[in-house]
Amino acid sequence: IEIDPDNFLANFGLGVAYAILNEFEVSIQYFKKANQLIPSSVGPFWGMTLVYARMGDKDKAIESLKFAVDRGYSITGLKNDPFFPEDFRNDHRIWVLLNLELWYKLYIDRIPIERIRL
Repeated sequence: IEIDPDNFLANFGLGVAYAILNEFEVSIQYFKKANQLIPSSVGPFWGMTLVYARMGDKDKAIESLKFAVDRGYSITGLKNDPFFPEDFRNDHRIWVLLNLELWYKLYIDRIPIERIRL
């Protein structure tokens, strides 16, 4: 960061590191900076989803998750992801997004149901 403050991977990596340390506000700052550097990236929104969920702010977590999904993040594995709090994983809005994602795969992408992993 000192050498290149506009390095996406450095900012994203620091966001992850601070999330692991439960330094959530600092983590969010680095994820937001990473997002400014590469707005199309899924990573910063996934990170913000994780941090907001761990902070207990489900509304902001869902908002960030929607942005991640819009950029290609698949939430099919989220229901079993131990990094996310259980109450967040069981939030009905997650299941709505999951059903929309599955519908899209089945009817828009025409992927046979037996090839979809849940």
